[in-house]
Amino acid sequence: MNTKKLLLLIVLGAVCKGEIVQNETPTETQNPQRDAATAEFNAISAEIQNKVRASFYEATAFPESNAARQLPDIVDSLSRRLSNLPGPPIVLKIVEADKHRLLAYLSLAEARIYGALADSGRAPHNEDFKSKRTQLARAALENLRVANKWLAEAQSPADPEFSSELASKITKSRILPHIHALEATAYSILWVLEGKKSDRSAARASWSQIADVGFLSEYDQPASEVEKTLDIKGGKQKAGGMNAVSWVGIGLLVLGLIAAVFVTNANTFQQWAVRVIIAIGAAMTATVIPGLLNINIPEYIAAGGALAVIVLIYLFNPPRHE
Repeated sequence: MNTKKLLLLIVLGAVCKGEIVQNETPTETQNPQRDAATAEFNAISAEIQNKVRASFYEATAFPESNAARQLPDIVDSLSRRLSNLPGPPIVLKIVEADKHRLLAYLSLAEARIYGALADSGRAPHNEDFKSKRTQLARAALENLRVANKWLAEAQSPADPEFSSELASKITKSRILPHIHALEATAYSILWVLEGKKSDRSAARASWSQIADVGFLSEYDQPASEVEKTLDIKGGKQKAGGMNAVSWVGIGLLVLGLIAAVFVTNANTFQQWAVRVIIAIGAAMTATVIPGLLNINIPEYIAAGGALAVIVLIYLFNPPRHE
C-alpha cells in the first residue's frame, strides 16, 4: 500500500460535534514502525473518547464525584502515552499535529476540572489550583502551537506525502476550527486567572477564526471561562441556532401535547408514555438553551444538562401506578 493511500485512510482525530472520530486504518503497510505507532495512537484516541469525554461533564458538574477525583489521573496517564509516541518521519505529519491537539485537549480538560473544584469552594487548602490551571493552560497553548506547525506542513504542496485529496480530507475533519476553539479556551482560562488584556484579546482572536458555522452549531457548549472572557452565552446557539436534535425535541413535545389533549380516559401506561415523550422532547430542545442545569437528590439521583431536564420534568408530576 503506497504512502498516499495510507494518508487518505488515516486523517486521524477528525473533529465532529466536538468529538474524536476514529477512522479506518490499514493493517498492513511497508512501514511496521508507522503501523505500530498509528495503532497505538488510535487506541489512545479511543480511550480519550471513552474515558475522558464520557465522564468530563459529570466531573465538572459534580466536582466532588468519583469522576472528578479519578479523571486527572486518567488524563495524566493518557498524556504520557501520547507524549511517548514517536514523531515524523515515523508517523505522518497529520498524526503528529493531531497528537498535539489531543495533548492540548487533555490539558484543558484537567484545567477545567480543577476550575470546577475551585469554584465549588470545597478545594483542599493545600492545593494551589490557580498555579495548576495556569501551567496546564500554557502547556495547552504550546501544544497547539506545535499542532498548527505540523498541520501547516501536512497541507503544504511541498511535502512529499501531500495530495489535494488529503488536504480536502483534513479540511472536512474540522481539526483547525477545533484547534482555534481550544486556543480560545486556554487564553480564556489565563484571562480569568490573571486578568491580562492580551490574553482576552488572544481569546477573542482565536474564537473569531472559527468561521465554520456548522462547526459552531454542533460543537459542545463553550467552556464557562470562554463565556466569561468573551461575554457570550451558548456560543454555538448564536452561530448556528436550532439544530436537528432540538427540532426532533420540539416534534416530541408537540406529539406529547397532542396526545395529552386528544387522548381521553388515558390508562396508567398511556399517561406514563406521554410524560416520558414530553420529558425527552424537553431535554432535546434544551440542548440549544445556554446554561447548565444540575439536579442532585442525595441517595437518589444526580444529573446534569439534558438528563437533568428529563429528571426535573418526570419527577415534577410522576405517574401514579395503579
